[in-house]
Amino acid sequence: MKNVLLTGATGYIGSNIARTLLCEGYEVHIIARPFSGFDLLADIKNNVKIHIYNGEPEKLNDIFKEIHPDILIHLASIYVAEHQAKDIGSLVNSNILFGTEVLNAAISCGVNYFINTGSYWQNYNGDAYNPVNLYAATKQAFECIMKYYREVSKLRSVTIKLVDTYG
Repeated sequence: MKNVLLTGATGYIGSNIARTLLCEGYEVHIIARPFSGFDLLADIKNNVKIHIYNGEPEKLNDIFKEIHPDILIHLASIYVAEHQAKDIGSLVNSNILFGTEVLNAAISCGVNYFINTGSYWQNYNGDAYNPVNLYAATKQAFECIMKYYREVSKLRSVTIKLVDTYG
C-alpha cells in the first residue's frame, strides 16, 4: 500500500482528495496545524492518520521519517483576495515558508513525487506570470522554490493550476 501525505486536507478540496485516495486503497496521512478544524473530515477521520505540526521544522522532519511517504500532495495555503499589512506574514508563512519546509523534509526523507497546487490568478489574462494579488505572487514564489529543489534533487514535481475553486 502506498503512503500519501496531504497538506491542506482539512479544506474542501483536500478533504475530497483524502476520501478519493482512501477509496483507491492508499494509506492517507495528513499534516494539520494544532488549531485546524476537522469538520470536513468527520466521516473519514478514523481512517486517516493525522499528524499535528507545531511549526518547528524538526517536528516536520520527524513526521516524514515516521511515515516515509511515497507521494506528497501540497494543498495548504491561505487565500486573501485583497491583503492588508496584517495579512502579509500569514500569506508568506503559509504559501512560501511552510511549503519550503515541507519540500526540504520530503527530500531529506527520499520522497520522489510532489504534487503542488497553484492558482489561475498567477497567470492573469493567460500571461506566463501576471499575479492578480499578493496571494498569487506567493504561490508563484513557491513554484520558483520548488523548481530549485527539483533541480538539486531527484524530486519529480508538478503544479496543478486550480481555477475558480469553491468550497
